[in-house]
Amino acid sequence: MIETNRLILREFNEKDLDKLYILMRNNGFIYNFPDKSYLLRYIQNLKKKGNHFRPDDTRFVLGIFLKDKPKLVGWSAVLPSRRLTSEQRERKVVIANDHRKKGYATESGKAILEYMFNKTNHDEIIIRVSRSSFYYKPIAKSIIKKGYEPITSKNSNKRSKYAYFMLTKENFMNNREKF
Repeated sequence: MIETNRLILREFNEKDLDKLYILMRNNGFIYNFPDKSYLLRYIQNLKKKGNHFRPDDTRFVLGIFLKDKPKLVGWSAVLPSRRLTSEQRERKVVIANDHRKKGYATESGKAILEYMFNKTNHDEIIIRVSRSSFYYKPIAKSIIKKGYEPITSKNSNKRSKYAYFMLTKENFMNNREKF
């Protein structure tokens, strides 16, 4: 579990199923989870594979909950990706539509970066941003200001659906106040 001023990031459990299903439906991800039984199998599969908080092999999916009330506002993950090298990790975040623009992605993201760079052996983290997203340009501009650098993944090019940005531990440690 990771805590911030306003948030708790923790592993999902089966009690979170209804909340997670509503979150995913409200964010346009229903095509991944056609019904609750599929979502339950997904959560069980995550648990079977296990979240790993080992320094050399970190991978996890955490729910983002409000600290002052038990409300799920999103989820965040740090996972390997077939688009990256085996050592690299990709950070993902989804915030519910009705909780966007409140700083939850930024707050949870900084907590994840603090964890990754202070408690693991990973020296870089990757963010993948959809080029077709309405928010692509402001997101790209914002993360570049914070110290992320555009990179090319092993399966991408300028016409790729996604843009990739890497943050090194050194850039994070030198620019913490920007996060």
